[in-house]
Amino acid sequence: MSADDQQRDRRVAVAPRYVAGWNSNYHQQLRHLREQHGWSLALQNRGEDARSPCSTARVFDFRWATRGPALTIEVTADDHSPLWKAAISRNTPGEILLPVLTAVATAVRDEPAGHHSRPRPCTIAPDAWEPLPGWRLSHADGSSWIHEAPDSLACLVVRSTASGPSDQEAGYSLHGGPGDSPRNWTARFSPTTPPRIVAAMYQAVAAPEPLVRFPEDVPPHHWPYAVVTALAPPEPARSAAAALRSKAPPPRPAVATTAAGSPPPKARHRTR
Repeated sequence: MSADDQQRDRRVAVAPRYVAGWNSNYHQQLRHLREQHGWSLALQNRGEDARSPCSTARVFDFRWATRGPALTIEVTADDHSPLWKAAISRNTPGEILLPVLTAVATAVRDEPAGHHSRPRPCTIAPDAWEPLPGWRLSHADGSSWIHEAPDSLACLVVRSTASGPSDQEAGYSLHGGPGDSPRNWTARFSPTTPPRIVAAMYQAVAAPEPLVRFPEDVPPHHWPYAVVTALAPPEPARSAAAALRSKAPPPRPAVATTAAGSPPPKARHRTR
């Protein structure tokens, strides 16, 4: 069995997906923007920068930064005034982030020139956000609503007005992971973020499909809350001897025959 086969043998499926963890940068997601939506990528001193063809959207992967968000999204109007922004923390699963980037790229591509307007105040009604299947409305007070996952390890928070400290600013936020884990993750969206962008991430967080990981990539604090299933190993490679035995024998060299079908006579040596 090759080293690659041995690595694949060790993969596991982790559910719920918001506790699966993430141990890398987001180059794969940014590459999707380039390959599928024509965005440009450029390396900078702190990370990798992705920009839309119309230059109104920018995603930055803080690959070499040790503090702050792992990734930011900024969208501006045609006159370059800010429209909305988002900050994604480290440890956010890339599979949860990808639908957000796809939604951003699609929205920017489909908007006609000049349609980008200036930000409008956040106005959110309770019935605008219904909990997704399996989730529940755990809090509602007229200015904020919280949807929680069945195990309470992930939530969507919607605030129409700021309340309290800076971590309770108006806007949208999604959180995942047990409370005592240093590898929890958070995604925050400004109040003017289009709801469909937030909905794309909400749906990705709540999706029932597990994520594929190597066991060491699952944060230790998350193991007690995760359902981990070993994936079926690939078909073992046959040994070289078995492969040789399975091959058909090489054809024998053809023997010339006479017209009558019998082998030609052997040449006789003249004796002295």
